[in-house]
Amino acid sequence: KDVIAIKTLDLSFIDLLTSCDVIITKTGYGTLVEALASQTPVICVERGNWPEEPELFDWVSENGYLQVLDMKDLEEGDFAHQVEQALDVKWEKEPINCDGAEVAAKIIRSNLP
Repeated sequence: KDVIAIKTLDLSFIDLLTSCDVIITKTGYGTLVEALASQTPVICVERGNWPEEPELFDWVSENGYLQVLDMKDLEEGDFAHQVEQALDVKWEKEPINCDGAEVAAKIIRSNLP
């Protein structure tokens, strides 16, 4: 009863994410990068077998606020402490540079004849 589908809301994914106080998500580039861009603390559920997970966690930790949760704690509902900590975060880190499309376009353009 306390979970709703995004499609039932009249918000884009980015607007919804930006309106959150904290994000609980699985390891993945999209949500983690967008959370940093919107300066939203993240609680991330470990996949454990995802080869890029350690490096992605390091990058998110360096540039934002990340807490890692294992699946057992999520399934048992044992993560209130992590949520409370995330809600207390005062974002003091510099915003990430969100100019990837511009950087990619410049690289492509420089390689055109």
